[in-house]
Formats: sequence, C-alpha cells, structure tokens
Amino acid sequence: IDTTQTGMQRANKFADVISSAYEYSKNQPYGALDAFVVVGDMVNSGLEAEYDLYNQKLDAEIKAGTEVIEIMGNHEYWGNIDTADIYKQKVSPKLNQHVEINGYHFLGISQDNDDSYASSMDWLEAELDVAAADSVNKPMFAFQHIGIDNTVYGTYAGGSTKSSEEMDALYSQYSNLIHFSAHTHTPINTPTIINQTDYTQVATGTLYYICMENDATYGTQPPNSNNVSQYYIVEVYGDNRVEMKPYNEMTNSFFKTPSTTDADDTEIVYTVDVNDKENWLYTASRTEGNAAPYFETGDAISFDKVTYKSAQITFQQAEDDNGVYR
Repeated sequence: IDTTQTGMQRANKFADVISSAYEYSKNQPYGALDAFVVVGDMVNSGLEAEYDLYNQKLDAEIKAGTEVIEIMGNHEYWGNIDTADIYKQKVSPKLNQHVEINGYHFLGISQDNDDSYASSMDWLEAELDVAAADSVNKPMFAFQHIGIDNTVYGTYAGGSTKSSEEMDALYSQYSNLIHFSAHTHTPINTPTIINQTDYTQVATGTLYYICMENDATYGTQPPNSNNVSQYYIVEVYGDNRVEMKPYNEMTNSFFKTPSTTDADDTEIVYTVDVNDKENWLYTASRTEGNAAPYFETGDAISFDKVTYKSAQITFQQAEDDNGVYR
C-alpha cells in the first residue's frame, strides 16, 4: 500500500480481503475469525503516510476478537529512513511476535534490512522451544516474509533469505511446524505452493500482481496480473488437522482444481496432519507411482511456421488426475 492512486486501489483490495474473510467465517460452525496475519510488505516504502492508510483500512475492517499479526518484509525498508522505528510506532512495538490463540502458537518473524533474519535467530530459537513445549501433537505456525531457499514455488528464483540454511535447520527440528512465507508473488493455486520436508512450508497469496518463471508462456508477469487478489482461509480442527483453502478475491470464491473435467467444481484444499508424517501428501515423492498424463481421443499435434532452423509445435493440454506442471 502507498499513497498513489494505485496504492489506494491496493488498499481497497486489502479491505475487501478482510471483509470476505469475515463473511466466510461467520457462516462456518466456528462463526468467528480468530486471527488475521499480514506476512510482510503491508506498505510500499515504510513511510508514515503509507502506514496511516494501511491502518485506516485495517481499523475499519477488523472486529473485536480477531488477533492481528503483522511483520516487516523488504518493502517496509524501502524508504531509506528509520523504517523499523516507524513500524514500531505505527504497527507494533515488537518487531517479532509470539501469540497464543485458542491454545495454538503463532510466531511472526520480521526480517532485517539486508533481507536476512540474523538479529532474530536467538529470539526465534527460544520462542520455538517455548511453543513446542506447549504444542505436543498440535500444529504451531511461523510466518516470515522471504521464504526458505528451494522449498515452495518461487524460492529458487533469487528471492530467498540469506538466513535460509540456518533457519531451515532450526525449523526442521519441529515436524509439527507449518511455515508461511510471502515475497515471491507466486499464485497459490499452483501445485508446488506447498512442500513438506521435516516440516511444512506454504507460500502465501498476493494482493498485487503474480510472478511465474522467466520461461513461462507469458513471462514472469502474465497479462492483467496486477488484478489478482489471493489469500488463505486456514482452519484448525479438533483433531489438530489443518486445512488451508486458497481464496480468489477476484471471483469471490475458492480456487478450483484444473486437473480434469470431472474435477472442475472441486475446491483446492491443502490438508496437513502434523501427527501423520508418514502419510504427508506434499513431499518430493508426491509424483512417484502416479499414472502418466494422457491426451484425450481426437487431440492432435500441429507444426506451423516451419523454417530451416525452427518450427512452432502446438498440442492440447494433457489431462492428469494430479494436475500438470511443466
């Protein structure tokens, strides 16, 4: 969010996200939105006027009973001023936050100005120990803006934190940890947005443009990507199972799977049972043993624009029960 006309539009989208989260929650058996988490880049350059606009939208939408967790990303530092001090004045006196909600632990870790988490490592190690001691058989949640290198979609593209190796080793001690990161602007309805090693990593949505690989069909930013607005509804059940449901604010609906014609109306849900690591769904082995993608009867391949050194080859999208990626 900034104070330009575009920033105002983003601020309004931010307000719409909060509103739709409440609208969904009130119609569920639990009937309330317990927490709202902003995983960095809440403002564009860390300026006071930007925070004022951000807080205006937040204060107008957040209701009593909802815990708000906010952390610093890289954009909060862009103003080349005492941005951390402004954050403390406008958002929270604590750069890092450890909050317990309904018996579950939430840790928000703000980054340093050099994109590392060096100044937070001692705090993080101590607070994870505290959370883990109170979270036997229960999931606990950590949030940081720049993700862990080579985990979820986009973290291999140069946007990873300088503290990745150290943080990954620390997080790997806790199989009940679900770790959320942002920064990459990657779409949350793509299969590799969630990954599981010794713990679970998830990439959050974006309210301002999406990014793909450089060699994607339309490049890193597809047409009209500035219109996107995506976030998760995260639900924790009594058996400590966690469901993460990616929501598309553009359509006011949850994302559907594109895998097959029969599954067009199936909503995407990422499900994690931290107590059943043996059957985790999102490990590197998730594609082993699956049936190969297939082409429908009548699909054809065509060759056009043939020259002495190149040709354009066109064929239908393959069908697959798990979704096709690359």
